[in-house]
This record gives sequence, C-alpha cells and structure tokens, in this order.
Amino acid sequence: MLQSLEREKSSEYLTDFGVHLGIKLFVKIIEYVLVPLLYFVGLINELVFITWLIVGGPVYRTIYTSWRALQAAIARQEIPWVALLVGLIPTAGILAYPCQIIWSAKGKKQKIAQFIVYDFFTRIGAKIPAWGGEDTNTEHFFNQIADKIANRQLNRRKPLESAKL
Repeated sequence: MLQSLEREKSSEYLTDFGVHLGIKLFVKIIEYVLVPLLYFVGLINELVFITWLIVGGPVYRTIYTSWRALQAAIARQEIPWVALLVGLIPTAGILAYPCQIIWSAKGKKQKIAQFIVYDFFTRIGAKIPAWGGEDTNTEHFFNQIADKIANRQLNRRKPLESAKL
C-alpha cells in the first residue's frame, strides 16, 4: 500500500479523506451529546433534533468539500465534484474522496481507494444481523456494489476502446 501511495498522483485526496474521518468524529460528538442536550433543555424542537441527526454529517462534509472545491478552482486544479456529490449521502458519504480518487484515476490503478471502498461495503455486509457475516451472500452482494464503484473507470472505457478497433 505504501508503494501505491507514493506512485498515485491523486493520493492527495487521501488527506481530504482523513479530514472527513476527523469530521465524522466531531459530528458524532455533537449528535450524541450536544444536540440531545439542546433538545432536553428545550432550545430545539423534535423536528430540528431529528433533522440534525439525519443531515449533520453531510452538512459538515459538504462545507469542507465546498471549501476544497473553491481552493481547487482558484488554483486551476481539478475540482472534486464527485466528492462533493457523494459527500451529500448520509452514511455512505464518508466514501466521497475514495470515489473521487477512483473517478480521477484516468486509467491508473488506484489500489488504495479501491481498498477503502471494498472494505467499507464488506463491513456493511458482514455486520447485517441474521443474514450478514463473513463469506455470506449478503457480504458478496455488498462486494458487488463496491466492485461497480471501484471498477467504474474500466467499465466506462471498454465501449470506447472497442469502437477504436
């Protein structure tokens, strides 16, 4: 993995992925401590309480990713549109920058990003009660979702390459 990290140009997005992970910790503290406290004190109502629990993570991710998109636009670099859009999805939005790395690959192997995506979906499939677990059909189903995301670039380019022949 370390060798892949040094070779991959788009691995600069891994720093942004780390920030998203840090933001997730911050958001969880707010969601589990501050927001319930504000509700019990009576400063917010039920609607605000539930809404914040649903959209808290995507709001923080979007604020950070919007700032990074603005910085990239000013520097005339690639704007992380994929990260911005994927970051809006509750729970799965944590994969925003790994998806951005895969999208930006342009034919390069992006092993680190693929590993993060596969690991995320494998853990979901393994943790589903009753049907989930290691090496179950549920885990394999979630691996197929990861496969579609991780190999998007290859699948998208196949029709173009065959048209050239």
